[in-house]
Amino acid sequence: THRLLAASSTNNVRTTLLVRDEKKARDLFPDAAATSNLTLVKGDYEMSQEDFAAAIAGHSRLFILVHDLSRMGAIKHKIGKIAYEAGVRQIVDISSFTLDFNRVGAISQAHTEGEERLRGLAYEQPDKRFYVSLRPGYFMTNHLMWDIHSIKMADSIFGTLPASFNYALTDPRDIGDIAANVLLDPVEKHGNAVYEIFPEKMSNEERARVFSKVLGRDIRYQQLDHQTLFDRMNQGMGGKASFQILYCLLSGRDMPRATPE
Repeated sequence: THRLLAASSTNNVRTTLLVRDEKKARDLFPDAAATSNLTLVKGDYEMSQEDFAAAIAGHSRLFILVHDLSRMGAIKHKIGKIAYEAGVRQIVDISSFTLDFNRVGAISQAHTEGEERLRGLAYEQPDKRFYVSLRPGYFMTNHLMWDIHSIKMADSIFGTLPASFNYALTDPRDIGDIAANVLLDPVEKHGNAVYEIFPEKMSNEERARVFSKVLGRDIRYQQLDHQTLFDRMNQGMGGKASFQILYCLLSGRDMPRATPE
């Protein structure tokens, strides 16, 4: 969001941000909030169709990021339908590279349904509606969600795959920059594109070496079976780990390359 708002301010683009808490939004984005280009609208996934329709009226683009995996398809369909019917031409959606997993795991299932629902809406009027899917790899910030616990407990990174397995790592700031570029470009330039975002690939062994260098102590990579991994991560997260999410995040396909700049 920081990257998008910075781009909109720099390029003098009027932007509306849907937020749950206006004060918190102003505190998080003080520079953007100080300009006349940013409008804050209070709302969430549960806001009425009428209220969202009023908020989206007059806009030509919509950037959408939905966190709720259990209702992702329904939420994206609801928002997308209202937006397109209000005249929005382009929706830019944060999806996931896990679509390649063919619905195996909660993340793949949710994002596959989300893409299908939004793309279906766009294809109803292919000359007027466009849908761009951004499919980032593993967020680098996931290290602060998962690996931080095993490092604290055992000076180790845990996983179910070999030490040589390559992860596609993505900085959320890169996603913001790419989304901003798409939203600022002419709609026709990107059409109904799908962009995989893999700025860097790194093996489990390489990730451990980076942590060792940064932390100044030896961090190892340990390959575990799924149940043992879940048990250890669940312990570190105070019993709040999800087996389906861990399975998807800590399994996957080997990445032979990174996407070009």
